[in-house]
Amino acid sequence: MLMKISYIIDTLSQLENRLDKRLGDEGKRNLILSLLVLRQVNIVSEQENNYQVEDLYIPSELRWEFLKNMPDTELKRGLYRALQLVQDNSTIYGKLVFPESVQENIEESELRLLLDGFSMITANGEAQGTCGMAEVFEYICSYLTPKKYETAGAFYTPLQVSKLMIQLLQPTGGSVYDPCCGSGTLLLKAAEYISKHDGDFQLYGQEADPTAWRITRMNAALRGFTVHSGEGIGNTPWPNLHPVFKADYILGNPPFGTHSWVQQPDPYDPKWKYGMPPLKRGEFAWLQLMLYHLKESGKMAIVLSNGVLDSHNNAERRIRAGIIKDDILEAIITLPAGLYYCTKISVSFWIINKSKNPECRNKILLIDARNSGVSVNRITELPENEVQRICKAYESYQKGHSEDQQGFSRTVNADEIKAEDYSLAPERYIASVTSKLPDIEKLESQEERLEAKLKQLMNENRENFEHILKRLWG
Repeated sequence: MLMKISYIIDTLSQLENRLDKRLGDEGKRNLILSLLVLRQVNIVSEQENNYQVEDLYIPSELRWEFLKNMPDTELKRGLYRALQLVQDNSTIYGKLVFPESVQENIEESELRLLLDGFSMITANGEAQGTCGMAEVFEYICSYLTPKKYETAGAFYTPLQVSKLMIQLLQPTGGSVYDPCCGSGTLLLKAAEYISKHDGDFQLYGQEADPTAWRITRMNAALRGFTVHSGEGIGNTPWPNLHPVFKADYILGNPPFGTHSWVQQPDPYDPKWKYGMPPLKRGEFAWLQLMLYHLKESGKMAIVLSNGVLDSHNNAERRIRAGIIKDDILEAIITLPAGLYYCTKISVSFWIINKSKNPECRNKILLIDARNSGVSVNRITELPENEVQRICKAYESYQKGHSEDQQGFSRTVNADEIKAEDYSLAPERYIASVTSKLPDIEKLESQEERLEAKLKQLMNENRENFEHILKRLWG
């Protein structure tokens, strides 16, 4: 299946420069999203074998196979009519399509490339040579990332990052909330995990960007889930669309290094329990927003840049100190750089549990997994054995066992962290693995060989120089 997804991604990559140049970032996204939705509508209607989706009936001349084989002179008009039909009649998909996107400055040959690529998508990918829409959409979300985002990581959380977060959090059911849901990756991974364990759940999301919110809804609809959105789209977390809402589980991947706040925050706002976050960096604003909405029995995980782990900013130090004193922090896990497509910075998971195991009181698990990644096609990946190593260390900690691993993990007492000025950088507490010194006899042998080689090169160089002089001066 990955080969088929790669083919579709390669097709999009071939068109990217041309589409960006002529359609712009938003126009390109609208076109791709519209054609994906049209393909999905056809897949659903084909499954029913009656070409009926809600109040939408798709006539034969607007069905996928017919459109794909239309002559060039009719293609744009046919696609426009089909998208207009979806927009006017479908409550689920109507707001996700942009009929005008197929009539803009795009060539018929480019539309055909997209149609051919998306033709490989079926309901579940079981047919030979096809792949499922949900899986494809997961990958394409990274391609749809808006360039205007302060950081694309806030829009799309890479699969390996979201999977690891869910394995660590292990949600069992109830309300699940993401206040900066982007394309909905974290929420939907949580929903899939809970569903596999037969739990009941409700998903709540909030997103500032209207395009990202449309993609979240599409992502959820493909999997049969619904994400509740509060009163509407807003620039989160100010204003807050869920003012009194409390969740059982909260996940978040907010923008790294949020440098601008929409408005001057109220210092008396109850969200700022541990103090006002600095105005020039908003990670701890997101962290406290999530804490504010977490039930007293709740658990949460958030991805933050490593810069806030031991920054000397007084406001951030005060917030770290308050969280540690309240003993709600379970673990800090630093991850390899390069896991995100948009940035090479190293990030960390913060795992918070308001009902910690009594055996874990005043103890925090620190894991330094920065060197656990491997490079595959210029993208950093976290191998499965390293994922399991992280999960096993955290599981052991949760049971009250301290199994420190040199150079990797250590359970640290809160008093020791206080003595380090409330720094939470794992490398400050975890002893590095001592490198084995090379054998002295081997070093001496290598030195002798290198000296002999150097003498040989110097002799050859002298002979060449003498030969050149003879030719110059006869």
